[in-house]
Amino acid sequence: MGITVLENTIKSATQNGRRSLIPYVMIGDGGLDNTMAMIDLYVKSGASVLELGLPFSDPVADGATIQAAGKRALEENLTLDELLGFVGDVKRKHQVPVVLMTYLNPIINYGIERFVDSLKSNSVNGIIIPDLPLEEWDLLYPQLQDNKIALVPLVTLTTNEERLQKMCNLASGFIYTVSFNGVTGSKQAEARDIADLVSKIKAQTEVPVIAGFGISYTAQIQDFYRITDGVIVASELIRYAQLNEFEKIEQLIRSNS
Repeated sequence: MGITVLENTIKSATQNGRRSLIPYVMIGDGGLDNTMAMIDLYVKSGASVLELGLPFSDPVADGATIQAAGKRALEENLTLDELLGFVGDVKRKHQVPVVLMTYLNPIINYGIERFVDSLKSNSVNGIIIPDLPLEEWDLLYPQLQDNKIALVPLVTLTTNEERLQKMCNLASGFIYTVSFNGVTGSKQAEARDIADLVSKIKAQTEVPVIAGFGISYTAQIQDFYRITDGVIVASELIRYAQLNEFEKIEQLIRSNS
């Protein structure tokens, strides 16, 4: 697959001596107007890539904070068509790449071909599916590749050498490197824990490496920037939003973008 918009944006930042802070928001948390307001703040603060989550009732990779955000979003009773259409609204308003985070079950229920068509029509640049194992990538990978939508692999500390090589060969957009074994937001991550893994990835591919899980404050983010092309920040931003601490959101993103 050729260079995606998502991948090119991250690479361009790295080549210019910067790193990419990718903020996360759960679509529908507090309603769609509230979600758009958060995205407006993220982009205003300097975010050049966004991760948008689709609410799901059994989010196995998510910790308590994101689970709670998903529960609030599900209570809005939005359809998947409305959620995906919202992404299209975001892309029409902001010229930034969007990577969608979801799980396999909603995709299967919606219909794979229909889902990929909707991703394309709503200008989604990439997708993360934590419960899609490498052995089942063929369910989606060819169609996503044909539509120049990145399927972002999650690499963990327990990924063996053979699987890592396959992921590096197939990856586009970026490689999501999970900073510890566990769910999101369950503890504070340390860059040194994945330094060897990041080195192995970078020896095998030029696709950008982004770290996620347990990353929340500036000194920590800067440590990850020394070894990666950027980070994803999720739970901390959700906590700030729930406390109406919007200045802290802007400060965190602006000071690290």
